[in-house]
Amino acid sequence: MLSKAKKLLIDNNTRLVIIKNDITTSSNERGIKALLEILDSNSDFSGAYAADKVVGKAAATVYVLLKIKALYAKVVSEGAKEIIKANGIYLEYDESVPYIVNRAGNGMCPMEEAVGDECDPEAAIKRIRIRLEQLLKSN
Repeated sequence: MLSKAKKLLIDNNTRLVIIKNDITTSSNERGIKALLEILDSNSDFSGAYAADKVVGKAAATVYVLLKIKALYAKVVSEGAKEIIKANGIYLEYDESVPYIVNRAGNGMCPMEEAVGDECDPEAAIKRIRIRLEQLLKSN
């Protein structure tokens, strides 16, 4: 199933694919917003297989809360790898980077920065939501 999610991600040029019980959820939305919407849908994604273009520590936190079984990432940060492995999620990736870069390319992604050294997913998700709200207000 992980290979199917990976193939759909690449073939359809989407940003995110999650497969559970032959039901596929996908998104082309950039950033963590789509993942938060999936988390907030209260659908059961435990045991699902996911493929994502870019996974930083913030996205990894959401995947942990979704209780997925396996994840493929084109690009994954070191912090994301740590939280994914610490929570028993199988991980495949193409490229590992120290951290996810912001859209301007001149620093760390604000979501990755918001999570910081937080290892508790519940505490980290609160930080993510606060930062997202701040970013949306400033735009």
